[in-house]
Amino acid sequence: MKKASIKHVFLKYALGKMPERKLFCPIPFKQMEIMSGGDTNLCCYIHKSPGRISSDNIENVYNSLSAQQIRESILDGTFKYCNLDACPHFSGGDLSLQKDCTGSRYGNIVTERLTALDDMNLWLSFDRRCNLRCISCRKDYVKYSEEENAEVERLINVVKNNLSRIKGLGFCGNGEPFASPAMREFLFSLDSSLYPDLKITLLTNGQLFNTRTWESMRKIQRAVKSVQVSIDAATKETYEGLRRGGSFDALMRNLSFISDLRRQNLIGEFMISFVANSRNFMEMDDFVRLGLNLGCDTVYFSAMMDWDILTAEEYKELAVHLPENELHEKFMEKLKDKIFDNPVVMLGNIKRFKPNRFLRNSMFS
Repeated sequence: MKKASIKHVFLKYALGKMPERKLFCPIPFKQMEIMSGGDTNLCCYIHKSPGRISSDNIENVYNSLSAQQIRESILDGTFKYCNLDACPHFSGGDLSLQKDCTGSRYGNIVTERLTALDDMNLWLSFDRRCNLRCISCRKDYVKYSEEENAEVERLINVVKNNLSRIKGLGFCGNGEPFASPAMREFLFSLDSSLYPDLKITLLTNGQLFNTRTWESMRKIQRAVKSVQVSIDAATKETYEGLRRGGSFDALMRNLSFISDLRRQNLIGEFMISFVANSRNFMEMDDFVRLGLNLGCDTVYFSAMMDWDILTAEEYKELAVHLPENELHEKFMEKLKDKIFDNPVVMLGNIKRFKPNRFLRNSMFS
């Protein structure tokens, strides 16, 4: 029997004895991610898919039988479709008890055991093009054929046709939204005054998010809820070594601009993120200081995952969170720094390595 299966069997047995200990994860109730070709997921750590976007069927996929089965597996406490070993929320201890969800926006979902949802929130990850070549993500720039361009346009149009029923849009989990012609045009042309309830999240590397880009988004500025910038470094040398094609000086100018937007409440949230590896982990504390100086709401860390980009040897050398890595002990020592106890810091799937870690409810922010 596989290790993950043992965890699910144990959960089912334990919950039969102590049903009041059921955990709750809001992720499958928050959003659906649309990936290349129209494939979907409710979380990248769930191995079951709600379905495939074929035409104008987003709502049908969002509440498909498979989607409802996934949500039911959260409500019954078994998490049977989840990869619990990889999930940062489970391993980090961030999941609340179901009985403690009362008063949150998920209280009614838990009480009524709702698996079909009215509000649709979508994360658009179906364009992999990016202006950088990060060592953990890709070895070269992604180029699209005419057929692939047409597929991206098709999915964008399906989203546009459903905007009246969509509450939230996230750009872009698998590339850079401002390096995608289709997504860039969407962001520059969409008039959010026509959809007053729509909220937008931007996940970007920050290289192209400047004053000119912000002005080009003037029609949707009021809808921008969150800007999340992935960085992975606190110094020029490390940044430009890890994020090939990027300029640290340009990044700092753009981060300062985004910081000003947040201070003026022109955006609702500003977050920076850092994927820890053997080449950058010594800068983790300085990265927190960078976030504090910028007035970030969240400074997020995660361990480097294996996305089948690197060879086994390359991943072993970079994955400093693994005990077999030669720098693992130094990594563990770094995590003892009190700066990581700052309330703006979220350690994601690194939290399990932090000595004397504390639990906090990061899932209901």
